[in-house]
Amino acid sequence: MAWIDGAQADPPVSFSWRELLGILLCMATARSCAMALNRILDRDVDARNPRTAIRHLPAGILSLQTVTAFAVVSGVAFIASTALFLPNRWPLILSVPVLAFLIGYSWAKRFTSLAHFWLGAALMMAPIAAWIAIRGTVDWPPVVLGVAVMLWVAGFDIIYACQDFEFDRDEGLHSVPAKLGIPGALRVAAACHAGMLLALIALPWVFAPLGVVYYVGIAVVAVLLIYEHWLVRPDDLSRVNAAFFNINVVISIGLASCYSGLFDELSREHGRRRTMIQATHPKLDSIRDKVLAGERLSYDEGVYLYQPEVPLNDIGALANVVRERKNGNHAYYNINTHLNPTNVCIYRCTFCAFRADLREDRAYVIPDEQILERGREAVENGCTEMHIVGGLHHLKKFDWYLNVIRILHEAYPDLHLKAWTPVEINWFRELTKSSYREVLEQLVEAGLGSLPGGGAEIFHPEVRDKICEHKADAEEWFDIHRTAHQMGLRSNATMLYGHIEEPWHRIDHLVRLRELQDETGGFQTFIPLAFHPENTNLDHIKKPSSALDLRTMAISRLMLDNFDHIKAYWIMLGIGTAQLALSYGADDLDGTVRHELIYHDAGAKTPEVMSVEDICRLIVEAGRDPVERDTLYHRVVRDGQKWQSGDPIVTTTT
Repeated sequence: MAWIDGAQADPPVSFSWRELLGILLCMATARSCAMALNRILDRDVDARNPRTAIRHLPAGILSLQTVTAFAVVSGVAFIASTALFLPNRWPLILSVPVLAFLIGYSWAKRFTSLAHFWLGAALMMAPIAAWIAIRGTVDWPPVVLGVAVMLWVAGFDIIYACQDFEFDRDEGLHSVPAKLGIPGALRVAAACHAGMLLALIALPWVFAPLGVVYYVGIAVVAVLLIYEHWLVRPDDLSRVNAAFFNINVVISIGLASCYSGLFDELSREHGRRRTMIQATHPKLDSIRDKVLAGERLSYDEGVYLYQPEVPLNDIGALANVVRERKNGNHAYYNINTHLNPTNVCIYRCTFCAFRADLREDRAYVIPDEQILERGREAVENGCTEMHIVGGLHHLKKFDWYLNVIRILHEAYPDLHLKAWTPVEINWFRELTKSSYREVLEQLVEAGLGSLPGGGAEIFHPEVRDKICEHKADAEEWFDIHRTAHQMGLRSNATMLYGHIEEPWHRIDHLVRLRELQDETGGFQTFIPLAFHPENTNLDHIKKPSSALDLRTMAISRLMLDNFDHIKAYWIMLGIGTAQLALSYGADDLDGTVRHELIYHDAGAKTPEVMSVEDICRLIVEAGRDPVERDTLYHRVVRDGQKWQSGDPIVTTTT
């Protein structure tokens, strides 16, 4: 049942008999290891207890060496099963602490009366562990089911322990009966079982309305629990074994009825989702199967997805599966501002509307006083991040760019400075005649927090040499990000699409990013940037359509399986398309984005700032849950105007 719990999840996740075998092996071997160690640790106590003296170890039927070997083999088999049979790495990562927790029950009764709840918590892990094994995430339905299991097990273990009330007190062992007496222990057991029923009743509130079978199952379980407690009286424990063994077997069947109701609803929902995913273009069958299995798409498959005959909505549905598998229903945003210290630039990229020559009327350089004023404004408006990029002013030395970071960080140390693309870093290296690492070290010392992803454009030289011939090439761009990642800096990545490139250039771009992410793991998010032609040397080219925007968003999500996040940059996409993109693979809208100039100079018609209320409204209207993040993807905790970074946001990639 635990396997079905994870496998029938929403969004649907591909599963196999191999995975079912893996989960069954994990359950059997973990329980066997824990039971064997419990018998080893309790062998002396069992020998003194008339009720347990007939067990195999104290009775001499099995030797200590045999049981120890069995425990070791079971523990190793449990860990091996998580590595060999389950579809993601979380079970292997968690296998040792989970096994330690299971084994810990054997010591619990020596120091706490809550050992019964420890045992219940150990069995609570079954539905949660199966969910994690298949989906790689933790969600409410298996947690609520797990709570019901924990309370059920703790309750009947308390009843069972009533048999050893006098022995436990004489031996100094801890249990609820030994602490509270038999009447008090039976009341606690009854409360546990009442809590179990409440958890089962609450499940529809966190999952979905469930059918008649589910509620009939709850009713059957309730009647059986009442009968179980009627059998065991404080003055008559003669029927404990009947209550413990016989009634609990029947209760298990009742719980199976409850679960069948849950499974029925899960199956219907899974069927609706599966039908939607399977109703794809016939040529998408193999790609669909790979996506549902969590397998990587090839270069050729990526190029194929750009073919017009492949329906956009089918690609979007597949991308949404990956998006929800990684990030659930969350959609992230931050409160940020932009700073472009100068628009004077030595380069003349054909797609750029922002740059200016030194003598143009529109050329500018922001003085230090105004830079600090921007920092003050950002902090007063609750910004957690300042995004800093600009032109390469041929009369400004590296120290001027370094000083921008230094004065802002000294004045506003809590404001994260995401600054200077690899194009600027490469320029700084030329100015200083030093290495990328030396440049980055000076910037970090001044207060740099992370790198933006700009300057990537299109990596392939066939395109890059035509649109930005003289600035940092693809290999230099990669070397800078590689160096930054090796230093512990995080960064983003972008792609400028919709100009002179072909679909295969885009896929080549994505594959190269994926390869570097495999190597370093330092990229946080990928941002597809839609080309805006106005006021550029490519103004004869039409702006990309919303259909191309959404297709590129979805394909990016499908190809970049090792990126945690895909961002729908509302400044360039437009608010409506960005909102739709949250169902086409994107899980981030960027932020409030004060003082953005580069894309507005190229004709972007979006607002120059968006309020938090508007961002959250857009996210909620799209059916997502808004989550404020900082630059490094930690949840932001706010108390009025004050804020701090909270827990890191965990995805199935991380």
